[in-house]
Amino acid sequence: MRFLPILFALCFFIPTLGFGQKEDSLAKADLVVISPEKMNVLYIGLDNPIKIAISGIDSKNITATINQGELIRTSDVNWIAKVDSQGKALIKVFADNDGKIELYATKEFRIKKLPSPVVMLAGRRYNFIERKMIVTSPYLMADLEDYMLYGVAFYIQSFTFTISNGTHNSEVKCTGFMLPQNVLELIKKANDRDLITFSDIKVKFPDGSIRQVDDLNLILK
Repeated sequence: MRFLPILFALCFFIPTLGFGQKEDSLAKADLVVISPEKMNVLYIGLDNPIKIAISGIDSKNITATINQGELIRTSDVNWIAKVDSQGKALIKVFADNDGKIELYATKEFRIKKLPSPVVMLAGRRYNFIERKMIVTSPYLMADLEDYMLYGVAFYIQSFTFTISNGTHNSEVKCTGFMLPQNVLELIKKANDRDLITFSDIKVKFPDGSIRQVDDLNLILK
């Protein structure tokens, strides 16, 4: 699974009760940097990369936990958070100071399902499309509109193609993401302003689940 880019560095602070304890905790937390992939959001089904570091402390003496899913260290400061249910998760960062394990920072993250991707044909998702564009790029693509999630891979499993001239409809069930030859022949023989529709589009998400996404409607020219 491809990793998302790390975009933000955030510092997190621990609330405590006693004044002296609070002052000490703030001083510790000010040394901690947790860099999540998108603000304070983790996505179900993705390897959410996070950097965790404490200024002045060797990474081998730093540990971290999450209260749901998994938090896996991949190198000195790089971690992967895997979550499996919506809601919230807490990441806690600890350090070993001369044999004493101390809590340095706690941060709450929101957990979300990935949004559904939009489906495009030859880069188009609405209005008109030229037949030559379809012939040159005869396949559907599913992608997210949120640039913060660029690089997340979706795989189209099947769809239903329909072409309509207002009085007659032709329908073809298709598997995969490519437009088969019989669909291309229908498009080549169609008239300008005929409507083509891709419906019942099934897409495989990064977590392996299959979901139906919105239809794609285009007008030939």
